[in-house]
Amino acid sequence: MEPVPDLNEEAIETSISELSDEFARRVGALADLFASWRQPEVARAVIESMISGDGEAFRDLQGDLDFPTLGRCLWLSEIIETITPSTAEEVCRLRTDLSPDERRLYLALYLYYRQRGQMPLIEAARSATLYGISPGPVVPPGPFLTALKAAGLVTCAPELAEGGVGFVIGPPERVCI
Repeated sequence: MEPVPDLNEEAIETSISELSDEFARRVGALADLFASWRQPEVARAVIESMISGDGEAFRDLQGDLDFPTLGRCLWLSEIIETITPSTAEEVCRLRTDLSPDERRLYLALYLYYRQRGQMPLIEAARSATLYGISPGPVVPPGPFLTALKAAGLVTCAPELAEGGVGFVIGPPERVCI
């Protein structure tokens, strides 16, 4: 098992500063791009390139803007519905009552594991509430969850997995954006 990173206040502050710098750079680049797109003739060219599906013309209208790749890959498959039984499994959710210091620690852990390519996909929490309390997002097993558990940032409990109609996945095809 991989050791949990020891992130002191200086390491957390460095991570937050680096994130702020990168965010400012990207926002500035987008502001410059949108400023050029405010011209009616350029806006028309952008719309025409999207309508025609002309990716090369669209990229030319971006100028020197370096859009980072999202680094997200999806597996697309045919899905077939099937009947499945209900089962209980342990689910770990990010706590929804994190203090500001705990949020900073969460963000630092997120950045630490993202830089190492070990950040799992965390789906947004359901909007449904249980007794007026919205559940936090589910954190899948792995080193990131181990670190969150060690920091006390998640709660784990058995939850019923949805039964009834389930899905059988057909042959996958990988698509990256």
